Amino acid sequence: EEIKNNLYYGKSVNFAVPVTQPVKYLPRKVCLEPYLVGFLLSQTHFRNNEILLNNVDVEILDRIRKLGYNTKYVRDSENSFCTTYRITSDNFDIVERIDYLNIKFRRIPSDYLLASVEQRKELLLGMMDGMGHLRAGGKEVFVEFAPGDAALKADFLELLASLGIKAKN
Repeated sequence: EEIKNNLYYGKSVNFAVPVTQPVKYLPRKVCLEPYLVGFLLSQTHFRNNEILLNNVDVEILDRIRKLGYNTKYVRDSENSFCTTYRITSDNFDIVERIDYLNIKFRRIPSDYLLASVEQRKELLLGMMDGMGHLRAGGKEVFVEFAPGDAALKADFLELLASLGIKAKN
């Protein structure tokens, strides 16, 4: 009753629940870099055993190359308005690893959700680079991520919570 009666002080909220600190898990040995997994979950198209990236910024292509992957420009006959790149690796079959992780089903693999803080931040960065947006709203700036898929949205909210990041649904 006391909280109910004193919920506001003027126009300000009088009570708040503090945001948690990131959950600290041990680093995980993962078969693909967390940044790449995050980006692939949010941006990639899979077709005929190919991994295709459409309309990707040069900075993102450079980052993927620095992780040790090859990106090659390909002409996409299905969409002449897109700049499309194919991603490959000289060291292993990347499509096989993606199949192993079930990334095509747009779910964050549990090993990545339970990875170290740094690995989860890299995963988040990849997802935001693939599908994140900044939006100004008055005096505030919002970061938006709209996967359009309920399962990926739930995984994304779990990732944010595990990093101590407050999100609005």
